[in-house]
Amino acid sequence: MGAEYTEEEIKSRIEKSKPPQQAKPQKTEIQQPTQALPPQQKPQPQKPTPPPKQAPKPPPPLEGIALWESIIRRAETAEIYNLMQESGGYQHFVDLMTESRIAHETIDNAMKANEKRIAAWGYLRKDITDLNRTRKVYNEYKALQKSTKFFAKRTADKFYEKHEDEIRTHENALRDLKDYKRPLPTIKEIDEEITKGKNANAVNAKYYRTAKAEHTRFTAVHRNLYAVNNEHKPKAPQRQKQRSQQAEL
Repeated sequence: MGAEYTEEEIKSRIEKSKPPQQAKPQKTEIQQPTQALPPQQKPQPQKPTPPPKQAPKPPPPLEGIALWESIIRRAETAEIYNLMQESGGYQHFVDLMTESRIAHETIDNAMKANEKRIAAWGYLRKDITDLNRTRKVYNEYKALQKSTKFFAKRTADKFYEKHEDEIRTHENALRDLKDYKRPLPTIKEIDEEITKGKNANAVNAKYYRTAKAEHTRFTAVHRNLYAVNNEHKPKAPQRQKQRSQQAEL
């Protein structure tokens, strides 16, 4: 029987006679449920941390007129007197008030001196202007006076009558400028000096108003301190009159 089949047919029949092999079951991986992650939030910009608050600085101590004004606001005159002694005493306050008066009077005197200088420059300016304005007419008049021509005196007199104001103005200017140092300043130089004086007084006026207002405050405080000082200052011991006793004989 075996000779009727070829080798390949025999192998084929052997393979068909074997029981079919069962396929191995494939392992299935059980996926664990994944937990949803919260969405990532962008970092918010943070405000810079402020520095720790420092304790407020105490106000600067009062001085000058502000100190004395605070003293007289106390209700009790005895307390005012004690604070007055702690701050230097009544005489110290009087000295400060005197300095305040001298300060504003000094500025006032400087302003008045400037006004006098401005006025003097103004007079000088007028004299020089008049001198220059009338020089031509005056020189013509003097030339006629010196002329030796016939009827020259009559001509000079008529010229004087016609230009009397100008001639007298020139003569007055010459008289005022007689002792003034030569060469005379120019009008431009005079105007510059006048401007300097006015500018100086404009600045001085501001200081004067401040100094005057301060002295007014000192005067108001003084009225109160004077009364308190007279009320509470220790009275000087009165000298007892010594009676002269005659020795009994």
